[in-house]
Amino acid sequence: MQSLLELIESHIPADVIHQAASQFGETPDAIQSAVGGLIPAMLGGIVQKAESSAEALDGLFGQLTSGPVEGFLDNLGGLVTGGNLAQNDPKDIAGALLGSLFGAKVPQLLSSIVSLAGLKSLGSASGLLGLVGPVVMGVLGKKIAGEGLSVAGLGALFAKEKDGILAAIPAGLATTLGLGAVVAPVAQAAPAPAPQPAPAATSAPKPAPAAAPTAAAEPARGGGLGWLWPVLILGALAALAWWFLKPNAAPVATVETPVVEAPVAETPVAVAPIVDTPPPVTDGFARDLNGVQLTGATGGVEEKLIAFIESGREPCTEKDCWFSMDRLVFKTGSAELDLAVSSEQLNNVFQIMTAFPTIQLKVGGYTDNVGDPANNLALSQARAEAVVAYFGARGIPAERFSAEGYGDQHPIADNATPEGRAMNRRIDVRVRQR
Repeated sequence: MQSLLELIESHIPADVIHQAASQFGETPDAIQSAVGGLIPAMLGGIVQKAESSAEALDGLFGQLTSGPVEGFLDNLGGLVTGGNLAQNDPKDIAGALLGSLFGAKVPQLLSSIVSLAGLKSLGSASGLLGLVGPVVMGVLGKKIAGEGLSVAGLGALFAKEKDGILAAIPAGLATTLGLGAVVAPVAQAAPAPAPQPAPAATSAPKPAPAAAPTAAAEPARGGGLGWLWPVLILGALAALAWWFLKPNAAPVATVETPVVEAPVAETPVAVAPIVDTPPPVTDGFARDLNGVQLTGATGGVEEKLIAFIESGREPCTEKDCWFSMDRLVFKTGSAELDLAVSSEQLNNVFQIMTAFPTIQLKVGGYTDNVGDPANNLALSQARAEAVVAYFGARGIPAERFSAEGYGDQHPIADNATPEGRAMNRRIDVRVRQR
């Protein structure tokens, strides 16, 4: 009998994998690997949520038995060509479920899948979520209907499949998403072996220990405790050495390493340095937006973006139509968003996009002029795509965004100074359509 994981994988056959590879400009092997990571990851999130509370399991049951869910399996090709997750149609349900499972970790999920599968872009990973999410929900919905599962029956199914699902999640991905790894059950203590007749050798048998060790102290592969004495003796010697040497050891001085802006000559840097962590300025601007309280810096992206939208000004490409995100940070040397710093401002822009549902944005990525220009251009593109992927994963339709990396073009400050370079390493947004 197929496991739940195998059943879902069987609903994404080779022809769909090849279609996705052609659509996203990836290799079939990379697509297959990405799908093979996304399916258990999503199932792991569902299982974890189902176990969190009875209310959460009830909510999942409701989502998986809603009208459109079973129909997700009727047109897999449409899921592939639909692009990013959430296309302003019933598949938005899958986007909402993913958001409830992983929340702000969705961009980290996408970045991890790109690395694990060897995909070329975050856009491919985001597009594959638009395929995997509805397929997972469709298979679960069909199973519930076909087997007449109740809420309790669904919970029992998840409990039965849990170990296999968690074991299938790539280790790095499980850590990123905070999904518990499967813990191997503790082996029962093996019964003591029957006494063996003494060998014909001249040496006398070793005396038995005075007291039997506890099961926890048994070595995993059996064979007695002869190995333990050398370990204890070495440990004792190490402790004695540390005790006698400790008084003569010089205290270790704490040295604060200065931040070096420019790379040292011996270690050339291939990509531009990361955006410096901005000061946590969140005062000066406050706005109630349909019951949601936004805060930010005076003259920050939130204030400027809302002012532009409400002004009725037509979209433009001039310099004053681009607004820099002042609290957006990426992990060093990568396109992975540092959500510990960036989530508040990203959520603010998400709320703005929700409050003004016809607005479309262009997201631009920029670097300073340190490093190879081609690498800088690629990095800026990947970072712009990561921002777009964040909003797509939260259910904003993909057609409301576009992303472009400009590398070290269009600096807004002098690259000759550290402060200027920090300002040039940025993400900007502009309204491209009302």
